[in-house]
Amino acid sequence: MPFDLFFDRNRLATFAAIFLAGGVLFTLTVLIGLYVQDIMGYSALRAGIGFIPFAIAMGIGLGASSQLVSWFPPRVVVIAGGVLVLGAMLYGSTLNGSMPYFPNLIMPIVVGGIGIGMIIVPLALSAIAGVGFDRIGPTSAIVLMLQNLGGPVVLAIIQAVITSRTLYLGGTNGPVKYMNSAQLHALDHGYTYGLLWVAGVAIIVGGAALLIGYSAQQVAHAQEVKDALEAGEL
Repeated sequence: MPFDLFFDRNRLATFAAIFLAGGVLFTLTVLIGLYVQDIMGYSALRAGIGFIPFAIAMGIGLGASSQLVSWFPPRVVVIAGGVLVLGAMLYGSTLNGSMPYFPNLIMPIVVGGIGIGMIIVPLALSAIAGVGFDRIGPTSAIVLMLQNLGGPVVLAIIQAVITSRTLYLGGTNGPVKYMNSAQLHALDHGYTYGLLWVAGVAIIVGGAALLIGYSAQQVAHAQEVKDALEAGEL
């Protein structure tokens, strides 16, 4: 592993943002599924179908950011995506189980998905900006490792917050099927309170992005090199 990659401030900020962004993505994926099943009473199949808009929205964000990174510095695109995630989480924290999926729940799901998609591409390209051809592979492996580590770490923290809030409001950490209405209400508030913490993580991602000093030209070049490597031209 090329440890000198961690001595570059821009790349170190990028790695930190990737770690946290991976945590936001993984945590949202889990929380959305749990919320619609535990609070809204969806079956596993219906919950999976309800998650489709998030995946589509994230794809839109990925496509948009792949174009935007050629025009704007990566920190601008990441912060823009972070603002969308922040807004979605703040709105999501006001929801409750009695609200319908459409439009109340689908709106933060779509906006948050677009925001996550906008964050991923510029961070991945910033990680390999200015890296030699022989180091793109190891650097990409570091990016993947950080994304995979960030997910469980952030989820564990948010889950602990949700459990603590639920118990504080008189809920229980037992199976949902044995909860009474008051305990389900406490769990509902626990989930939405957890979204506020996810919003806080999104703010930290934006703060880390402010320290990324790569230009749009550097990131665009990194994208060209990445595409050439994947096509076998280099």
